[in-house]
Amino acid sequence: MDLDDIQELVRLIRQKYVDYFVTAAGELARNSQGSHATEIKFSNVDSFYRNFIAVDFVSNDGQPNPQFINSDSYVKFSPDIHAAMGGMDVLISPFRWDEIHFKFPINELDGDLFDEWFRGWFDIDGERETSETVGNVIHSA
Repeated sequence: MDLDDIQELVRLIRQKYVDYFVTAAGELARNSQGSHATEIKFSNVDSFYRNFIAVDFVSNDGQPNPQFINSDSYVKFSPDIHAAMGGMDVLISPFRWDEIHFKFPINELDGDLFDEWFRGWFDIDGERETSETVGNVIHSA
């Protein structure tokens, strides 16, 4: 499997989750009495990288009510996918989009590079903020 195949697989898995997320957020919005928004970032949250987390949906009916939207569906494929990308051995197994795990030897991790990756994909500085339901950011690490 080459990089294009892997990117297409990830795109298909992501789209399935995005469709679910948009539907669930719409239902939560319809049932909300006050204001609401999706993908709201919180800081100072223990046990997450740099203490940041993005909550899927927050309604405010006088008091903020943060909620996570989690899909129970897995996109199934068999066998597991093995590939090499950028000097890394990659293994992709069936997973839920909202529960992806990256594993690598911590002693080989370039902390500055990981921090740069996190800052970009979490969008700490809000450079890619949008009014769309799906903001194209990771929610935690």
